[in-house]
Amino acid sequence: MALFLVLVVLYSCSDNRGNAPSDGTTTTTTTDGSTTLTTTTTTTQKTSTTTTTKRITTTPRSTTTGTADSSLKNKVLPVPIIAQFPHYPTGCESVSAVMALRYYGESIDVGTFIDKHLPMDNTFKTIDGVRYGPNPYKHFVGDPSTSSSYGCMAPVIEKALTSYFGSGQRIKNTTGTPLSTLCSRYIDNGEPVLVWATIGMIETGKGVSWKLEDGSTFYWPLNEHCMVLIGYDDNRYYFADPYRGMVKSYSRWLCESRYKDIGMQSIAITK
Repeated sequence: MALFLVLVVLYSCSDNRGNAPSDGTTTTTTTDGSTTLTTTTTTTQKTSTTTTTKRITTTPRSTTTGTADSSLKNKVLPVPIIAQFPHYPTGCESVSAVMALRYYGESIDVGTFIDKHLPMDNTFKTIDGVRYGPNPYKHFVGDPSTSSSYGCMAPVIEKALTSYFGSGQRIKNTTGTPLSTLCSRYIDNGEPVLVWATIGMIETGKGVSWKLEDGSTFYWPLNEHCMVLIGYDDNRYYFADPYRGMVKSYSRWLCESRYKDIGMQSIAITK
């Protein structure tokens, strides 16, 4: 068990950037301090490694869709749940965007959203021993359907959603806004918000690096993850989590810490 945890810390990144759920039924409390609002049945996991980006890829339970629990009344929005596995192992950003769109009644599917609207680039090259690669603030790095890809930052999803709607009128790049403000400004108004944090709210750090076109060095943040903020109470924030395929909640202080670690990136889709 100790060896497995060391491997996760050293090699996890992108959406396969952490442990998949354990086999068996879910419980209301887990060791990372999170709680769930739903219970799922057992499935089989299979662990594999990929040397391309030095991460551990695991296959979580096969839950594909669901709906946020409405028992918390107006504090949790009924956002449809879509699991990113098995089809989009590194596609948490796009899956989160589609969950939010479906909340508004849009009929878009994840594959169409990616193919038609998501800017992608997987061009890596080495010049004089220096590795150059795509800018994750301009493109999704890789392909969301592959486990060896990385992901993207908020401006890329902002661009994809603007492409989908044909304008940016309903898209608000709320990067830099505290989670509490996102809740009072958007959740209370019935509007979900995409937020960038980490898988399971575990720690992040500097992962693999490459040079960008401007000569700066970019370090991929370990365990980077995108979810949909859908609710809150006095102590916790609630998310539609594509990695787990269910609603997850975490203590407010922990969410705020991990959100800050990834740059307080967020995108609100308004009515």
